[in-house]
Amino acid sequence: AKQLWIEVGEGVDDKSLTVFSSNKVLSALQCVIRCPCKEAQRFSDMYMKPIVNAILDQQVDRNEKDTNKTIAAILRTSIDIATKELTNPCNTKKCSTLEALGSIFDKKKAYYGDSESSGNPQVRVDMIMRFGHSSHKGFHHLATRIAQRPSEFTN
Repeated sequence: AKQLWIEVGEGVDDKSLTVFSSNKVLSALQCVIRCPCKEAQRFSDMYMKPIVNAILDQQVDRNEKDTNKTIAAILRTSIDIATKELTNPCNTKKCSTLEALGSIFDKKKAYYGDSESSGNPQVRVDMIMRFGHSSHKGFHHLATRIAQRPSEFTN
């Protein structure tokens, strides 16, 4: 997992990795969930927001099924990581994983587009529903986190 995080991180840093369709990115994020170690935390803190933004700043045709499937899986995994982060203390003033959550919910992102012409707006709805699902309790954890550390959520 550590080598995978290094490779993906370097790819994100030098923009050589095709983030929005990469199974390698998906695997790296899935390893974050399976490995609760400092390296996993560091990877998600440094790279989850840039990965999510790179994905959502792309316009991908609805008919590109494989790409959209990978994007949805990356976003689902990012929701899972962010939900987990909400139950853990954050060592920095702002948690970038929570900022990535804000990007996932942002309806103005290019990937979502609009339902009439292009884009994938249903993916955003699916991610909000996943976050709010009873198994995740994301909105409950978010409200608790805001109450405990309101300074973390100011601009």
